[in-house]
Amino acid sequence: MYNALWRMLHCTDSLTGTGKSVLLREIVKMLRERGTKVAITATTGVAGVNIGGSTIHSFAGIRLGKEDVDILVKRLRGTKKYRKRWRKTRVLIIDEGALAWWQR
Repeated sequence: MYNALWRMLHCTDSLTGTGKSVLLREIVKMLRERGTKVAITATTGVAGVNIGGSTIHSFAGIRLGKEDVDILVKRLRGTKKYRKRWRKTRVLIIDEGALAWWQR
């Protein structure tokens, strides 16, 4: 099932006005009805709000993520809230994920 959902979303990732956010909300609703823990994120705050989620940085607990990887990992391991969040999440949705690579 997850592979089929991925293909549907991936096919519309570069097209505007195709209803990706509407489709995403329906997928999240369906997954949650099945009891699946879903995290909804985006690369920007505006996109996160549009899909009812947060930024990937906020979800991950890395703030802006500008520190060295060792520091970020140490922070996450030392924070129960973020460890718990990562362990419970079964599906992580990153809307506008292509922007994350472009912004690097």
